[in-house]
Amino acid sequence: MKGDFHARFRENVRVRFLCVTRLADIVKDNTKSNEIEPKNKKIMFEQLTLVSALLGGFAFTFLGAILSKIDSKKLTSVMVIISALTATMFFLCTLGWALFGKASIEDLNESAKSKHKYLFMIFIFGIVLFNVLLAMSGWIRSKNVGITTTIIGVFAFLSLMFLFKGSIS
Repeated sequence: MKGDFHARFRENVRVRFLCVTRLADIVKDNTKSNEIEPKNKKIMFEQLTLVSALLGGFAFTFLGAILSKIDSKKLTSVMVIISALTATMFFLCTLGWALFGKASIEDLNESAKSKHKYLFMIFIFGIVLFNVLLAMSGWIRSKNVGITTTIIGVFAFLSLMFLFKGSIS
C-alpha cells in the first residue's frame, strides 16, 4: 500500500460543486448589466433559499440552546427575543425565495422584483441581528468572554457593512 494520492476532479455531469459555490460565477457573468439572465434567476433563488435556511437553522438552534439554559438574567431574555426574531426573518426569506424559485421566469414581474428587494433587506437585517446575537452570547459565560465576543461581533459587523455596501439600492 503506497498511501494517499491526490485525486484531481473537475465539475462535470458526474461531479458537481454545491450550488452555493457557483453563485460567484452567476454574479460575475452579470456585472456588465443590471439584469440577471433568466436561466440564472432560478439558481440565484435556490442559493438564497439554501443560505437563509441554513442561517435560520442556526438561529433556531441558538434559540433552543438559550431556552434550555435556566437563567433569569435580563440579557438571556433579550437574547431569546433576538434569536426568535432572527429565526423568523430567515424563515420568511426561505419561504419567499423558495416560492420565487418555483415560479416560472415569465411570472417574475416588477412586483416580484420589489418583493425580492424586500426579502433581501429582511435577510441583511437578519444577518445583522444574528451577528448581534453572537456578540452578546459571551456575556452569559463571563465578562472576559463577553468582551472578546463583542470585539469579534463589532469586527464582523464592520466587515458586513463593507461587504453589503451598495447592495440595497
